[in-house]
Amino acid sequence: MNLQDVLKRYVDAKLVTGRKHPDYDLYIYNYTPGVQYGKLWDEITLMCRGLILDGEGNIVARPFPKFFNLEEHLQEGMPPVPNESFDVFEKMDGSLGISYFTPDGKLSIATRGSFTSDQALKAQCMLNRYPTHKMEKGITYLFEIIYPGNRIVVNYGDEERLVLLERIETKTGKCLGAGKSEEDVGFDIVRKYDSYDLNLIREHFDSENKEGFVVKFESGMRVKLKFKEYVQLHRIISEATPLHIWEMLSEGKDSSELLEKMPDELHDEIKAIVSELKEAYNKIETGCINWLAHYREVASLAPVEHTRKDAAQRIIKQEHPDVLFRMLDNKEYTNVIWKKLRPK
Repeated sequence: MNLQDVLKRYVDAKLVTGRKHPDYDLYIYNYTPGVQYGKLWDEITLMCRGLILDGEGNIVARPFPKFFNLEEHLQEGMPPVPNESFDVFEKMDGSLGISYFTPDGKLSIATRGSFTSDQALKAQCMLNRYPTHKMEKGITYLFEIIYPGNRIVVNYGDEERLVLLERIETKTGKCLGAGKSEEDVGFDIVRKYDSYDLNLIREHFDSENKEGFVVKFESGMRVKLKFKEYVQLHRIISEATPLHIWEMLSEGKDSSELLEKMPDELHDEIKAIVSELKEAYNKIETGCINWLAHYREVASLAPVEHTRKDAAQRIIKQEHPDVLFRMLDNKEYTNVIWKKLRPK
């Protein structure tokens, strides 16, 4: 079974999304929020972070595989951090740009899940400023897309630039490095720090207006470490608040969509809030359903005595009479329960 057939199975299982290029027989694959929420990582979902194939199943562009925070590698089921040499790079706060060549030879840039996102279109314009003749076919160039309109937390001022993060041999996945000099590749190159003892990197976690580090081991494995201040600011300006999560759930939206936009450091916190709200909702709903079922069973044995007036007198003594009255009349009650759970 070739890769394209495998990806079709993953798309059918809603583990991966596949989107066609608007003009060419090209397809971009990205893992779904459900994979991130359920931690359903395997060889395929890890590689689908902007993977581009042509209509025949050939890999046209190969991005970074999904990589995780250092702390996550301490969890059960995660591969351990290797005991080998490593390099430390600045983790930039923009969008990942993935280079690819169209069938007619045009050099283009996609983002993680789209050929035509705002960031991809902006990067395409920015690409015209660079000496792209130095870019080789058969190599995927990975960039950080930086411009004011794409600011997340870190303030890069008025900068508009493509920062080269890595070059990957498209066919094999071999990492070739970003290059030794900007003159060599024609692009700004991501900052490389002097090597640190990995156990001492935490000492540097007090930097303003920076996101953190990416540690690249000799074997090619990457892990990320983010500054605490960055994570805190991301929480403040993002939608990772109990009130916003409550709004999503009360409107019937999938909380996994929120996780896709949030940094990994906030995932456990968001999941805990979701779980707490759902448990509280289920407790009220189940309690009311069970009470009403018991009352109806008793009422069926003596229907003359158990009138609506009797039901009302009993309901108003319960903890959630507003929910019970709507259940009794077969009316919508979910909004009533959610209003009770609105965070202050």
